[in-house]
Amino acid sequence: ANTALIVDFPDRSGDPDAFQYFRTKGYQVKSNGLYEYVEVPLSEQMKFYDSLPDYPAPKLMALDAQTGEMKWIEVIPNGYSNSFLSPEGQRLTPDRRYLIMSNSSSSAFMFFDVHEQKVAGAIIPALKEGASRLTTKQWGFSSDGKQLAILMKTPGSSSTSQSYFQMYDLVTGKLAHEVLLPGDINEKGGLRELNGTGVWLVSSRYLLDVQSGAIIGEFGVKESGLKFILESNRLDQSSAMYVSRHEIFLIGGGHISRKQFLQRWPLLTDEVLQTVNNYRNDTSALIKKGSEVAIRVDFQDPEVPADEGALQVIKEVLQEKARKAGLVPVEEAEFTLALYYGSEITKPVYEKNKEVVIRSPGELFDKPSYSMKNSNPNAILGFEDSSGKLVWGEAVELPKMLMQTRVGEFKSEEEQKNELNFDSEPPPSSSGKKREATPEVKARSMRSRLTTELNMIRMPFYIPENGTGVSLPVLMFYDQSN
Repeated sequence: ANTALIVDFPDRSGDPDAFQYFRTKGYQVKSNGLYEYVEVPLSEQMKFYDSLPDYPAPKLMALDAQTGEMKWIEVIPNGYSNSFLSPEGQRLTPDRRYLIMSNSSSSAFMFFDVHEQKVAGAIIPALKEGASRLTTKQWGFSSDGKQLAILMKTPGSSSTSQSYFQMYDLVTGKLAHEVLLPGDINEKGGLRELNGTGVWLVSSRYLLDVQSGAIIGEFGVKESGLKFILESNRLDQSSAMYVSRHEIFLIGGGHISRKQFLQRWPLLTDEVLQTVNNYRNDTSALIKKGSEVAIRVDFQDPEVPADEGALQVIKEVLQEKARKAGLVPVEEAEFTLALYYGSEITKPVYEKNKEVVIRSPGELFDKPSYSMKNSNPNAILGFEDSSGKLVWGEAVELPKMLMQTRVGEFKSEEEQKNELNFDSEPPPSSSGKKREATPEVKARSMRSRLTTELNMIRMPFYIPENGTGVSLPVLMFYDQSN
């Protein structure tokens, strides 16, 4: 109880964060916390080691927290992080038995037994097929201290790199769970379990249910200063974040305020956790992964008649959105994923289903505030049952210029691929003349832009029966404290 672990560095000038938490000054160790300031005098032996400028490697020392007397000293093996603050740094296991050190180059995790003063073992994540290495981005312990969670990333660009959530059993060292995460996952923000729920807050944004492997919720704060702190790896510098079973707390200052503040946001309620449990147990539902859905586009714009090519593109985009949610698009089904566009149809649809149709939270969160001031929803995306009643719906504003695109008749990408003739001569260039876009080019452009617009809608993959519980994913977007 009277022993504290700290890390010293051979080259202090090379790492500005070296003494961010523990600083040596005047042969004393000073711990700077939010509400406390502690000084421990260093022993003569400690002064001796502290005075060696060319010590060959970082050294790990155990000091008596009351007297400052050094209990023991060990050299940290090469390659392992020597920072308590960095996301890939060192942490004690909750039982205070092992100090875990990560190796950024090999993604290995070394377990140093602080009782025996020796390396007790290591966890080395296996490489993925086709990947030359794995990089550790975040890691943390489960609330019961029995498991180690890691966010790993393969090399590559933002479009080719893949992110994995891995969980290891700290008793056996074996991989217990692995989940492939969305491609836009933030590398910062930490990994935190909502106490005892099996749900993890990943990168201060996604709520991952480890058992099912599903993203069951999304959390976000629109206010830029708070968003910066939440998505930062440097919470220990001027702020700290804590996650309980139902809430997230942020203690901070510095970045957005000279004064300390405490911010609180609700996360998962008991009702949501019950819905998550039902989803894990594959309880019957109106919509769930694997459900068949029909696709329909109801286009009634009084200004522009529907273009058959554009309608086909919209239908293809909806089919792909359904597949990504784990649903199966078919010609006929009990439920239909329908997109209503234009005031002629959206107004009566809303009046008939106003108890379930809301303004898209994703749109309000994704779009800048200034663009939302004069916006008006002109489309509704929803799941319609066989009676024509919506069981879920979101209203969103889609750009008129996009929806009024005149595509015309076009060949599918598969048809274009089959018609390629590599022996033919390229068409002659017409310098100075503007080439008109082909229907295929128009279709490709509309498909890309419409996909981006509809990504604002986090379409549910689980809708409970008879209105019991809430749909998943649950969205918790806040404009600061609102």
